[in-house]
Parts: sequence; C-alpha cells; structure tokens
Amino acid sequence: SQSSADESGTLVVVAELSAVSGKAVTVPFTLSGTATEGVDYSVSPSSISIPIGATTGSATISITTDAIDESNETAILTIGTPTNATVGSTNIHTATITDDDTFGVTVLESGSTTHVTEGSSATDTYTVVLNSEPTDAVTITLTPDAQVSADNTTLIFNSSNWNVVQT
Repeated sequence: SQSSADESGTLVVVAELSAVSGKAVTVPFTLSGTATEGVDYSVSPSSISIPIGATTGSATISITTDAIDESNETAILTIGTPTNATVGSTNIHTATITDDDTFGVTVLESGSTTHVTEGSSATDTYTVVLNSEPTDAVTITLTPDAQVSADNTTLIFNSSNWNVVQT
C-alpha cells in the first residue's frame, strides 16, 4: 500500500518475481476502490510485463488533479493469474489518493476600500467565489438590514460555476 502526498503526481506499483525467469511474465490486474479510473486517476500499462531475465515490472498510477473537496480515495489493484508465473501471497495493492482541496468562500470588495459614508448614497460591491468545486449545489443567502441593501440576495454555486465570481 502507498499514499500520495496530494492530488497530483504518480504512484508506481511494482510486481516482483521470487527468482529470475527464463520466460517473459505478464501480470494482469483489475482495478477497484473508491476512486474512479479515468476521472481520479489513470493506469499505464494495462498489465505488468516482466521481461526474460528480470525480476520486476511496474505499472504507474497517474493521479488527476481536481479542485473538488472530497474524502481521500483509493485505487485498488488486484493481481490476476499471471502468464509464466504464480501469484504470491501479496496480490492486492491499495493506493490512497490524498485530497488536498479545502472548502471555503472568498469574499472581496471591488475597490480598495469598503468604507462608505453613513447616510450617503454611496455604494460598494463585493464579489463572492467558492475556493473549491462542490459536489452539490451551494446556496449563499445574503440578509440585508436597515443600513445595507443588496441587489442579489441569493448566490447559487454548483460544479459548473463554482469558480465564477458572483456579485
């Protein structure tokens, strides 16, 4: 088993023979786990090859960077029946993809100051954006009072507009 430091980079899975073989060995594998192949990661090659005279071969798990705040996920590689070899006692490899995204909201004033004179008709504008992609819709409700008004009191973010500034 191994873990990534964050949601990027690669993890290498190594298959090892107990002795040098006079035949080429092909080690098939299947993938499972909580991570989704093609979305959270990809694996290359699709089977592990150990050449004649060698004792190891490898497959590389390439982690896909995303901006979704989610739990850590696993990619589980289970060894199938190899050609010209026998499966040993370790036939499952678990790779944990460590999530590095944090949820949050960024609120910024549009100008260099947020000061307005009380009783004047001066205005100021704020922009709001999410810090990471949500898995469900996020609604932010603004509640003005007697001293503050808002043109838009409901901001709705989802997976397609989470990084688009709203005012």
